[in-house]
Amino acid sequence: MKCPNCQTENREGAKYCDECGFALSVSLDEENTQTLPNLSENKELTQTLPKISGNEELTQTLPKIPENEDLTQKLPSITVDADKESDLSGIEHMAEEEYLPSSFSWDAGNTMKMPAIEEGEASQSRNFLASDTIDEPKQKRSKRPLIVILALLLVAALGVGGTYYFELWGGKSIPDVLGETQADATDILTSHGFTVKVMQVKSDDIEGIVLLTDPSVGARQEEGGEVIIHVSQARVIPEVLGLSREEAEKLFAAEGLESVQFVETKSDKTENSILSVTPEVGEKVKSYTDIKVEVAVPYTVPDVSGMSLDDAKSAIKKAGFKSEVAYTYTEEKTEGTIVKTDPKAESKLKSGSTVTIYVAKSRAKEVISYTQTYFNSQDIFFVDGTRYLVDADTLDVAYEGDSTVSWSMSAQSISFDWGSLQIVYGDTQTLSGSLTWNDDGSSITSSSPSVKKG
Repeated sequence: MKCPNCQTENREGAKYCDECGFALSVSLDEENTQTLPNLSENKELTQTLPKISGNEELTQTLPKIPENEDLTQKLPSITVDADKESDLSGIEHMAEEEYLPSSFSWDAGNTMKMPAIEEGEASQSRNFLASDTIDEPKQKRSKRPLIVILALLLVAALGVGGTYYFELWGGKSIPDVLGETQADATDILTSHGFTVKVMQVKSDDIEGIVLLTDPSVGARQEEGGEVIIHVSQARVIPEVLGLSREEAEKLFAAEGLESVQFVETKSDKTENSILSVTPEVGEKVKSYTDIKVEVAVPYTVPDVSGMSLDDAKSAIKKAGFKSEVAYTYTEEKTEGTIVKTDPKAESKLKSGSTVTIYVAKSRAKEVISYTQTYFNSQDIFFVDGTRYLVDADTLDVAYEGDSTVSWSMSAQSISFDWGSLQIVYGDTQTLSGSLTWNDDGSSITSSSPSVKKG
């Protein structure tokens, strides 16, 4: 490919002329635009050419360009023929009027002939961009000292590890005595130079074997150091009889017993004390064994208020007591129901004690009954000294309180004619009055008007 600027033949596909550096890759069908970057004021552009021979460098200094000014070079679409000389007429440089083309400092012209390279052929392509400084290859250092150091360190590490492994320092490893009997484990540990301390541990495992060590198996311990062995011990029913429930619970927990059931049982012994335990005290058990514990609770008087007398007697007997009955007058409760007990409900008593049941009794009903019985006992009564034939079927009685009733009924006065020896009957009338009775109803303590049997 021929350079349109200096007419020098270049290799096919080259982008720049090997002689003058002119751009060769110009498209035939499009307009190329090259934009130069903004440059600061009073700065120079320097292009360092690659070394050709020896240590000589070629440097091209570009003209100063105003600050922040973009330069654009527009080239028209042209045809480059490598076999024909190109006609460069008509090429327009779209740039500022002040712009001067680049020139090399050693030549006023646009072309120069490069000196011949002493050895070998010159490269077909030249890079006219500023190149980075090529560092000289560093001299390789020998790795032998490092290898020696690493080898020494490895030998030292092996020596330290080996002596530690063979227990020449750092104490001795605790042997595995798990599952051994207490006696065997003690012999093994003492033969290794350790002292032994035994700690009994409640367990469901076989009794008397080593469960664990402290420090653990395999750990290092100085010779003569103490090793604690945890030896399994059977769980047993603790001595809890007579203790309080709270004390018993702590002892069961200390044994690791998990299935303990407390059952309340009435007793004359100290309240909340342990009466019995099943299985028996001292028996060996597992942590999951079912255990039944009886706890004393006192006998208490049941609440029988509102019951019938028969039901109340049954409840008191079931609670462990005897009973007796007493009546109390009240108009607030139905006659025959229980008013209260003595001692009162929920009282704590020794078993076999007597509880008095107070039964409701109506004084009104009782006094009315006394009155009805009295007037039905005969037909003739003296009321305020007058003899009357009473009609008991018309008797009406009402309770007034304090064992007093009011009464009324029809009656006919009668008299005796001694001359004719006949009974004379008077007119029928209604009599009324009041009566007060004693506690058992055996007599009238007062009446108004006075009433007597005739």
